[in-house]
Amino acid sequence: MNRLTAVGTFLIVLAIGLQSSVAAEPARAKKALYIGIDGTRFDALTTAETPHLDSLIEQGIAADNCLILGERYRKNDTVSGPGWSTILTGVWADKHGVQDNSFKGRNYDRYPHLFTLLKRQRPAARTASFVTWMPIEEYIVRDADTHAGFH
Repeated sequence: MNRLTAVGTFLIVLAIGLQSSVAAEPARAKKALYIGIDGTRFDALTTAETPHLDSLIEQGIAADNCLILGERYRKNDTVSGPGWSTILTGVWADKHGVQDNSFKGRNYDRYPHLFTLLKRQRPAARTASFVTWMPIEEYIVRDADTHAGFH
């Protein structure tokens, strides 16, 4: 897969069950939804008719760019493997070790993805991953409670 190839739409759904801190109200589970779309320019997305995505963006947080390597290393700033590894582990490529789409050198044991970190803090939390680019499923978020790949 080269840098100009759009890898399709990537969707990760993360459901987090948290206890409500208000004692007077019945406990309600809080949830988080993370949607990542790879290969789509943000300006194209904002001009498309996407009422449901528009609503999610208005009620949540959206990033109009994603420079995955910061100022440290620009060699593979648009490659999906290092990009999604950075987004999902929270560390740069010099730590998670993924430099290209082969995922060779990955260091997810030392720098785990967000599902692993969440489960360490909240073992009862439920996670789900739905992807169209299978290396994300195979290498990064393989231990989600629920997962499916779509082609």
